Amino acid sequence: NQKEVSNRFSKPRSNKWEGVRFERGHSGAPVLPGAAALFDCEPWARHEAGDHVLFIARVKHFRSFADRQPLVFGKGRYASLQPTEFAAPLWPLDIHY
Repeated sequence: NQKEVSNRFSKPRSNKWEGVRFERGHSGAPVLPGAAALFDCEPWARHEAGDHVLFIARVKHFRSFADRQPLVFGKGRYASLQPTEFAAPLWPLDIHY
């Protein structure tokens, strides 16, 4: 249950991984089975940001699963996404990877 895992990791706890089923990605990082997408990353940079630390990572491997629904959380609650048809952008997107 993705919501249960999300709730577990959202609160302070000594051993968040205890009892959580997971696999290993290409890098050895934990991957939750049933997730809608997988981002396997390597650390790139670390920045102090006030009372937070911001970590930047480089995506080394990505995979998505069209038959799985993403877990969405916003404004204090879980929500679902409704299918939509994507239109071509009205401006040029010059993105390089």
